[in-house]
Amino acid sequence: MRLLAVTSTVSSLIDICDRILKGLEVDLNSVEAVHQAVLRGDIITQPTRIEEELVSKEELDQDVGLNLLQLLGGKKLGERFAPAPESYDGEVIAGSMPGGSRSGGPTAAASVMAAAKEEVDTTGDEEKDVVAASLMPAMEAVLATVDEWRFNAFKLAEVTQGHPLSALGFWLMKRYDLISVFQLDATKLARFLRKIEDGYPDNPYHNKTHAADVLQGMHCLLTRGGLHRRLGEDVAIFASYLAAITHDYEHKGLNNDFLVRVGDELAFTYNDISPMENHHIAAAFKLMRQKDYNFIKKIPREKWVRLRRLLIDMVLATDMKQHFNILSKFQSKLQVKLRSTNFAAPNLSHLESPSHDDPLPISDDDADKSLVLQVGLKCADVGHLAAPWEVHHRWVSGLEEEFFRQGDKEKSMHMMVSPLMDRCKDGITKSQVGFFDIVALPLFYSWASVFHEALPLVRAVEDNCNRWRSLEMGRNAGSK
Repeated sequence: MRLLAVTSTVSSLIDICDRILKGLEVDLNSVEAVHQAVLRGDIITQPTRIEEELVSKEELDQDVGLNLLQLLGGKKLGERFAPAPESYDGEVIAGSMPGGSRSGGPTAAASVMAAAKEEVDTTGDEEKDVVAASLMPAMEAVLATVDEWRFNAFKLAEVTQGHPLSALGFWLMKRYDLISVFQLDATKLARFLRKIEDGYPDNPYHNKTHAADVLQGMHCLLTRGGLHRRLGEDVAIFASYLAAITHDYEHKGLNNDFLVRVGDELAFTYNDISPMENHHIAAAFKLMRQKDYNFIKKIPREKWVRLRRLLIDMVLATDMKQHFNILSKFQSKLQVKLRSTNFAAPNLSHLESPSHDDPLPISDDDADKSLVLQVGLKCADVGHLAAPWEVHHRWVSGLEEEFFRQGDKEKSMHMMVSPLMDRCKDGITKSQVGFFDIVALPLFYSWASVFHEALPLVRAVEDNCNRWRSLEMGRNAGSK
């Protein structure tokens, strides 16, 4: 009986497609019957890869094909964590994406379309508003760069019509089959991603495009950077993506010191301890508990406990007040345990020719894995330091403007203006060399000394540091 139902559903769908191609009217009752069969799962086990056949027909209208693919949903897209591409030339990374093409093919693009739709209406009126099909080539082009160390998240925001986080988040979950592995509700996941994305205010820096940039950075550390091979567990990989997606949810565009000084509600709620970071992850969990957004309901209890602990640890680690403490633990504990190179060495030339030996796995100790993921998210959080110069400079300018806005607020409240936040004085664009030397380079040197595959990331960060250094030398010479 089950086989008969599947065969009937597939036949009905093919008949509907055939009528559409011939320009004939389609019986709405038949469409609804197929739709309900899909929702019941009657078509998920079809013996042929019908979604590939649909998009392979040149005469099939693109809008029609994409919407049919959205109905089919829930299929595995590509291989899981394919090996990193072979080479890196400083700008473009050679190699192919899973599934045989740089972009993952039309099926992968369709899952982006599904994620970038308007939030699903609970009455069942789904898939109303998707990204225009005319944007597909541009979207494919940007997704083809998602495995590169040097990424332009602003371009992703443009081609997804302002939905970079939900589109990329859903696409990655589909690409690596996490939806199937954790039995996620794909519809509620799309709703959750869109709601999280909408919860990022339009700040100059801490916005949804920044979150998408961090997500892409974490993705590169997992795939190109070899992190997934050393983790050895799906929960840690899943946590990495979710932490990047939620790490600045509902950010106020103000730092923790300001919130504490003015007695903000969040400072009182969290006893002045990382109020912003505590809110990001707590608010995300509260959203996840709501019926319409509980996409993770079927996860086993033990995995849920593990996932929740990792998410909390990772997001709280993004508070810069914890930076030196966390990095010190990473250096003194893991780098010794994994027999890595000297973390303080600015010259990593000895890593230029990577060893063919398999890297040591991270221990099964949960604390060790958590610490690695914390430092990984910290690297991804400032991943724009490795972006092409124009992209990186735009991010720094955005952060400077966000700082200046806090300074403006402090002035209006007759408070002492925080350092680098007075728009009448030099901002962070005049102090980047110090930030690189004290914070950024030690962080990335430490990471690459354990994960040698990330050496190209370090080189890209060094390139941008040298640009800032040249600008500073020019200013100093001009002031004499």
